[in-house]
Order: sequence, then structure tokens, then C-alpha cells
Amino acid sequence: MQELSAIAWEQFLAVRDEAALRAVLLQLPDGEPPSDADYPMLHRICDVILQGQAYRVSRFVDLADGRERLFIATTQFADPKQGGVPYQLQGVKLRRWICKERESPAKASVAWDRYLDD
Repeated sequence: MQELSAIAWEQFLAVRDEAALRAVLLQLPDGEPPSDADYPMLHRICDVILQGQAYRVSRFVDLADGRERLFIATTQFADPKQGGVPYQLQGVKLRRWICKERESPAKASVAWDRYLDD
């Protein structure tokens, strides 16, 4: 797993330049979320296929300091059509969802508009 900068990820989202994101990935140092990180603080954003290789993009939210970090790792079980937690859900709204999910995990798909539109 490697820590991915938000800038590199946002540039990819804006123009979908797979080669540019893959080039960034090749230069990233290895990084890991804390060993005790688990859902919902560590959650999947989405899976992407870059030049034939499948990757999972995840985010770790440290509730103590509010820091949000992105991670990317190769995976054999990618499903680019199935979304995870929307990347746009950030800051206070993201922490609100995490707290609610910790209290009562969703048993069905989440209505993300409820959190994004607050």
C-alpha cells in the first residue's frame, strides 16, 4: 500500500489521465495506515484500472487530529463500477458519517446525498 497525495488523485479525477497517475504511483514511497485502522475510519473510495493493473483507493481518517490520508494498493478484486465512500465527502461531513456508521453500521447502500448536501 502506498500513500497517495490528494493533489495527484484530484488531477486524475479531473482529466482521467491514467498514465500520469501510474507515473506518480511508481514514485511513491510505501506507506501504511495505522495497523489498528479499520472500517469506517479506513474505507474504500473506489477501484480503478490503470494501464491494465487494478488498484483500490482507500482513505484513512484520524479522528483525533482530523487528518485524511489517501492510500492506493494493487488488488485482484477490483470493481470500478461499484463506488465506495464518495471522495467529495470530506471534513466535518465525513467525520459525521464515520461517527454514525460506528454507532449503527448501514445494512444497505448509503444515501450519500444526505451527507453531501448538509
